[in-house]
Amino acid sequence: MSIHVRDAYNEVLEILQNPPSEGGRGVLAGVIHCYTGNWLTAQKFLDLGFYLGFAGVVTFPPKKTNPQSQYDLLEVIKNCPLDRMLVETDAPYLAPQAYRGQRCEPWMVEEVVKKISDIKGASFKEILEITINNSKKLFIKIS
Repeated sequence: MSIHVRDAYNEVLEILQNPPSEGGRGVLAGVIHCYTGNWLTAQKFLDLGFYLGFAGVVTFPPKKTNPQSQYDLLEVIKNCPLDRMLVETDAPYLAPQAYRGQRCEPWMVEEVVKKISDIKGASFKEILEITINNSKKLFIKIS
């Protein structure tokens, strides 16, 4: 499952942590798409077994009006276990900084991998391989 959340992390966590008792839901698995929250919230999603998906937003400079949100996001990337990260686009939106103002295309995810590599102190190839493998683990029909 892919959960797209914007400005409602606490509400989604409430639902995921307290699923309805009827209907036996089984184990939850999925990705929090285009994650932009802070580390405290990220830990809660990770504790529930979710992956965190990172898109072009991670390449943006801090906003003049609210730089903390970008610093928080970079902290999440720094602390997130590699085996729980995915890279993704939000195409056609949120093109990485190098392509800002253009239609976001899937090939632009390379910029996200570069940014994560820089933050994690890992090679581009390593982050690429890990995130591809993570995608295959989560989305089992990918070959």
